Amino acid sequence: VPRTTRFHDTTPAEIIAVVTNAWQLQPEDRSSFTELHRALNAAAGRYPAENVGETTARAMSDARDLERQLAAAVREQAQLAASQANSGQFAGQLQATTAEILQLRHDVAAAAAERDAAQATLRESTVEFPATWTAQNDLGDGDRSDFAWWREGRQLVPVDRAASAVEWTDVEALLRASVPSARLVRLDRWEDRLQWCDYVSRRRRIESKRDGVANEHQFWHGTSRISPEEVLLHEAGLDPRFSNAGFYGRGLYLAEQARYSASERYAFCPNHPDTRERQLILVRAACGASRDFGTTVDADTRAMKTPPVHADGYLYDSVRGGPHRPLKSGPGEDDSVMVVVYDLAQAYPEYVVTFVM
Repeated sequence: VPRTTRFHDTTPAEIIAVVTNAWQLQPEDRSSFTELHRALNAAAGRYPAENVGETTARAMSDARDLERQLAAAVREQAQLAASQANSGQFAGQLQATTAEILQLRHDVAAAAAERDAAQATLRESTVEFPATWTAQNDLGDGDRSDFAWWREGRQLVPVDRAASAVEWTDVEALLRASVPSARLVRLDRWEDRLQWCDYVSRRRRIESKRDGVANEHQFWHGTSRISPEEVLLHEAGLDPRFSNAGFYGRGLYLAEQARYSASERYAFCPNHPDTRERQLILVRAACGASRDFGTTVDADTRAMKTPPVHADGYLYDSVRGGPHRPLKSGPGEDDSVMVVVYDLAQAYPEYVVTFVM
């Protein structure tokens, strides 16, 4: 393996070390393929698969769709066979349907294998959930091969002010740091095992890529005319693909200061046209190495679909810019520094924050 060979940007350093050490030895001193394979498997096993929850959901959906198509084709074949027996016609259609069934059976088998492999990876994923969750740590008593186990409890959980004083106080302090007139009236915690699993997986990979530093912070995000609950319960969730392209292309825009997102432009107002009560999502994001554009906004930044290339030859993990005002570049009223991520798994929506101005 040439020394110039580059590993994928999310390859854990431990795996790189296994291969590097193996090839630094003289040929006669190198491990056998079997020994090296075992060492690589052991190293890889300590890292969760990328977006394992999303991958499993997609694999299960694809397998179900193909099974439905196969069942429909088999029914059509039976009808054509009966019609041909009675009239002697439909031979061409019957032949085509039979060929389609053979292909569908092959596709169903392949999709089932992919689904089973994804479920096996999911089953082996042990994730420590936040201690504040009602469904707390993964104690190994759930059937992680069962997709329903990962989906159960996927809900907004009201945070009791008296029982969870620390959570309430911390969020209120973050809110009032830039919106001193705001009064927190309700706090709901978003608990989603699959989404948290994918976030932890991505955060660990950023850590392995950035010498153990995920650069994790909390940010604010407004959902405008759509309620935060509706966004979170939707399969896509906080998906950058559904956002409008902004100063830094099509990504998930997060504000450091609540005053930016709390503006009527971005906050959801549940009692509209009364805008006194508003809702925002407090998001935890692993920013990694962030490319800082300052207040620069131009055609190149607006066209971005991924972060630019870092000096090490890999992509940055996120983009940072500002301070900007809502819809206007540069500092001013309701401004904030923005962070943009282009990978949904890099961000986890922790709370829906309801407040009165």
